[in-house]
Amino acid sequence: MESVRSVPKGQLEEVLRADPARNFSPLRILSEWRDLRDFHACGRSGFFRMKDERTGRGFVVLSAATASEGADLAALVDDGDSSFFTVDAVAGWPDAVLPEPDPEIVPLTPDLAPYIHEHYEMRLALDAAYIEERIRCGPSVGVFRNGRLAGFSLTHDEGTLGVLEVLPEYRRQGLAEKMSVALCRKVREAGGIPTVHIKCGNRASMALAAKLGYVSTGDVIWAGWR
Repeated sequence: MESVRSVPKGQLEEVLRADPARNFSPLRILSEWRDLRDFHACGRSGFFRMKDERTGRGFVVLSAATASEGADLAALVDDGDSSFFTVDAVAGWPDAVLPEPDPEIVPLTPDLAPYIHEHYEMRLALDAAYIEERIRCGPSVGVFRNGRLAGFSLTHDEGTLGVLEVLPEYRRQGLAEKMSVALCRKVREAGGIPTVHIKCGNRASMALAAKLGYVSTGDVIWAGWR
């Protein structure tokens, strides 16, 4: 039975690299974020704390390979942790050959951030400043119809693809698939692994992911506490 142990950052990365699909987001954070601390490992699972440089909010990141290892690492959470608790156990990438991107799919520009925020169904989970930052710092795609942005998608700061939205009047035209293909290609070309976190019950997104060749590797829990 593995015990929880404090480890250097590099050693935690080695533990998580044993399962690069499940640990895509934690590995991305470990490689690119600066304000990180409290690295712990337990078997094939890992735990660390991070701070969002833009908002100043602290996060706990916990990647659990098994329920028992996850429970042991969760015991490290204390009263000083107040933002979000992540159990990252799902990722995937299209192994299938992707079609060529549709020419009507174009990169987004930062000035579109307020419009995207206004029309994003889950806009309460983020703000326009975050969207603008993601457009500036990561790959993003959109499609225009009749001079209007009809759909959009981009990548989150931990590397997953998201903020996928097609305005109601433009749905059932294959735009979500076209944008997803284009964004997957951009991530691949940058040396990344196209990875998605999909909300339970979102059958349309699950069906699209399966069509593109994604493989489910588990569940992700995002939880806030006070």
